Amino acid sequence: SSQRVLKDYFKVQILFFKMIGVNLENSDNSFKSRVYFVYSQVILILTVYLFFITECVDLIGKWGDIDNMTFNLCYLLSQTAGICKIVAIMLRREKVKKMLKILESDYFLPNYDRGGITEYRIIKEAVRQINVQTYFLNTIVCLIVANRGFFAGFDKGYFEPTDDFSGNGTVKHYQLLPYTTWFPFDTNITPFYEIAFIYQIAGALMGGLVIGTSDSFICGLMVHVKAQLRILKNNLKNHVKKAIREKEINTDINKQVPNITLYDTKKLLPEVQALIKHYLGECIIHHQKIIHLAERVESDFSYIMLIQFLTSLGLLCLSMFQISNNNVKSTGFLSMACFSFMMFYQLFMFCWNGNGVLELSLDIVFAAYDSEWFLCDLEIQKAIISIIQRAQRPLQISAGKFAFLTLETYMNVINFIIFLLDETIYRFYELRDRIIWFYKTLINNFTKYTNVF
Repeated sequence: SSQRVLKDYFKVQILFFKMIGVNLENSDNSFKSRVYFVYSQVILILTVYLFFITECVDLIGKWGDIDNMTFNLCYLLSQTAGICKIVAIMLRREKVKKMLKILESDYFLPNYDRGGITEYRIIKEAVRQINVQTYFLNTIVCLIVANRGFFAGFDKGYFEPTDDFSGNGTVKHYQLLPYTTWFPFDTNITPFYEIAFIYQIAGALMGGLVIGTSDSFICGLMVHVKAQLRILKNNLKNHVKKAIREKEINTDINKQVPNITLYDTKKLLPEVQALIKHYLGECIIHHQKIIHLAERVESDFSYIMLIQFLTSLGLLCLSMFQISNNNVKSTGFLSMACFSFMMFYQLFMFCWNGNGVLELSLDIVFAAYDSEWFLCDLEIQKAIISIIQRAQRPLQISAGKFAFLTLETYMNVINFIIFLLDETIYRFYELRDRIIWFYKTLINNFTKYTNVF
């Protein structure tokens, strides 16, 4: 079992990336690579980039309609964040591949001889947690898109009066689409309506999968940092006991060194001390590699996480505004409620995992102290002190050096959003009341003026 290794930690995420046109694996087949390149360009250009452009054009064309603008901006901002994430991952493709390779080799592989079956359980739990996050996020995406699709598909549309050049009034039937995008053709005519409908569903679904997969992948890297810290914590806490068990198979600490107290310790045998020193050196190297891994995650993805934070602030305010303008029983309310939940969950996922990295990095201090250091010689004790001193500087993942990803930051963001939303709604209705008062005054004065003449 010591030779057994776990591979493909991000198998599920890589599969989703392939679906949306991003390949993080190397291929030896040149023909398959060319075919996939064509597929990738078609998928990304038509359903991600072009969908984003049509949303921008629609927003400009309907500028001034508050309800339509806030609805459009909800999805436009999320698409913007998704495009930034996917472009950043594509630009760092080689770095990402190298990072995945590092995670599945050397000190980061579970080692039965080092930590027993516990290491395999920790890694398996980390992989399971990442997959659950991915499936959960992408399921919410599918529910939001399906909700919009059913709502638009079963809606009867609306009628608006129009005037032709002859002066005769007519009534035109407008069919509802799931999202607000611009098309260079009349979407109220079959089959253009069906084409626009399918395109919007496909574009929104692919854009959502881009966001869900990117977020779960980045958070997955933090989950693996946490897993490695748990493995280190376990090994550091038990390295003295492990050395004693290996040299004195049927002897426990109290039999090897009877009547142990903190103030009257007996030294272990020299060969046991040498083995402890070896295991402690392995722990120090492992700790240094974990620190380096956390720093790489921070340097490569911190600005992506900053984009997520900033867009989430705006998206939550816009979606809450949309919720306040929709009837509780309406499909639009349900759709925006799911959308808001996803935004909250995205932020929580980043902050939860970042907070876990922080706490587990500090737990290394207690793990080192909980080892039977008082049985070791002075050189080993000094090495343990060095580990404790380094571990007192916690590992922290930040969002673009702007804020650390912790639960405290999450609560501050939530409080800020609530305050901002309250102020926005108050200012909006205050402005609306002023505009209504202005127009009423203008009409009354105009009526008085016309009555005089």
